Amino acid sequence: MSICRHCGMGEDEHHAFEAREQPAGCVCDPATWHSRGFRLPPACAEHQGDPEQNCTRCEHDRECHGKGE
Repeated sequence: MSICRHCGMGEDEHHAFEAREQPAGCVCDPATWHSRGFRLPPACAEHQGDPEQNCTRCEHDRECHGKGE
């Protein structure tokens, strides 16, 4: 799915489309990207912090860190 980096709407829903970039392996909810800016950093090697929250180091969901945890 691609959403606009400016307003979060889909490509066919509005003005000239400019996509946000989602790192490979990222499974974060795109609706939460507005708080993280337009370019999400890649997930780090190991989820840090509360398993029910985003990683304190890279801000990705636990699932973005792979199956090894």
